[in-house]
Amino acid sequence: GIYDQVGGGFHRYSTDRQWLIPHFEKMLYDNAQLASVYAKAYERTDDPFYGQIVRETLDYVLREMTGPEGGFYSAQDAEVNAREGASYVWTAVEVSQVLAAAGLQGEIAFVLQVYGLDRGGNFRDPHHPRDGLKNVLHLAQRPDELAAALGLSLEDFSRRLATIDAALLAARDLREQPTTDDKILTAWNGLMIAAMVDGARALDEPRYLEAARRTARFILENLQVPGGGLLRTYRAGQAKIDGGIKDYAHFIHGLIALHRATGEQEWLDDAGRLAHEARQRFWDERFGAYYDTLAGREDLLVRAKTTRDGVIPCGNSMMLVNLLDLHELTGDRAFFDDAARTVSGLSSSIKRSPVATALATVALKRFVERYPGHMPGSGPAVAAGRQQQPVRVLASPRVVRVSREAPGRFEVTLTIADGYHVNAHEPGSAELVGLELRLVGQGLELKAAYPAGEPFRAEFSKDVIRVHEGTITVPVSLVQTGTVQGQPRVVLVYQVCTDQVCMQPQRVALPVKIAVSSKAR
Repeated sequence: GIYDQVGGGFHRYSTDRQWLIPHFEKMLYDNAQLASVYAKAYERTDDPFYGQIVRETLDYVLREMTGPEGGFYSAQDAEVNAREGASYVWTAVEVSQVLAAAGLQGEIAFVLQVYGLDRGGNFRDPHHPRDGLKNVLHLAQRPDELAAALGLSLEDFSRRLATIDAALLAARDLREQPTTDDKILTAWNGLMIAAMVDGARALDEPRYLEAARRTARFILENLQVPGGGLLRTYRAGQAKIDGGIKDYAHFIHGLIALHRATGEQEWLDDAGRLAHEARQRFWDERFGAYYDTLAGREDLLVRAKTTRDGVIPCGNSMMLVNLLDLHELTGDRAFFDDAARTVSGLSSSIKRSPVATALATVALKRFVERYPGHMPGSGPAVAAGRQQQPVRVLASPRVVRVSREAPGRFEVTLTIADGYHVNAHEPGSAELVGLELRLVGQGLELKAAYPAGEPFRAEFSKDVIRVHEGTITVPVSLVQTGTVQGQPRVVLVYQVCTDQVCMQPQRVALPVKIAVSSKAR
């Protein structure tokens, strides 16, 4: 129920332990972060349910939360005329009337069952109990489970429900709508830029990428001061309030995501420039990490430094991620040095509560795994600044041409650092994730000649497993089996281990462009 089944997007939070009845306000930052999570879940599982949530959430944002010149609005109210959720809740009679008017009488019994309206009302406005019981539309089970219970294919179930939802949304749009807070906040827009990029990548949907570009340009053109710094908020043609570290951190995060998705240098250049601006304005030279606000603010008694995440990650957590990204993308040692000092500045907070510093804890894990021996205070290795990644992946050639007459061929090479190994395709243990290449898209078949690997006995497993060390190459062929639509992509899945511990499996989209000849199509 916390998800808007008809219009897409997530309400702010649940008011009950079943997550059925929401507080109906919708926040940009919630929808941004959840869209990113669902996009990554879809990429890791290929589960269409997750992809559907991404598409519906981002479509909702583009439809209702986007300014005409770019920029994403902040929130939508929970109430209409002091009635909680008035534009969102339904009665069984209302739903039946809408479907009958749309010529969908035959779907009434179906939707009443699917959305739980046949079990009576589940919501009463606590401030207006005389309004009677109504319904928050919800799915009691996943769509595939509901479809199976009704004896339908998932495709038929989804098609029918989409037609019903369109009719309900059209009718709902005729109701008085909740007020939209049309402030454009730099930090929250950074999160939604990244979410649009994640959705574009996961769903191969160019319009989400274009929305991200458009908003990034809007922020750079309208919320920058002449000296290069950022402002926090924009409304009705006026930008104001000096940005804090959170504004810089989350907007830089969005710019980095845009660069990675498009390869366009301008976004990386802007991200690096703003990172330098943030350092000049907020950096703590004595202890490392960033203050929340500019120095010399007369309205603040104390210059705070937030190290704990809230409804969005704090500026320090996100800047730590950004610094690692910028170092790896540009090779600039200054970003690495600041990342190491930020780790020092956050270390006591991480030690007290890894949960309250979730993003910084994840970034610390990345720091330890990719730069062993470079932790602050580890001596000469810090000064040496050597960059060591457990695995480097190379695909060659970058463009693979495929036709019905001739398969496309390329090779994937993994270079594994000393002290690490990668599980073989068939590692010999159900607890381990084996090396695998996956094709995302239709009309092609991927065939990989995986090396067998070498026998290995690790401290964490009683089994003799098979692994790869050093450098390995996997020959790959792509065979066209049908009509190819969109842009297929190849994903590499692998798990890095030492003799004592295994890290979280990695899923990497390879920079291989698959070119299918027009003749073959």
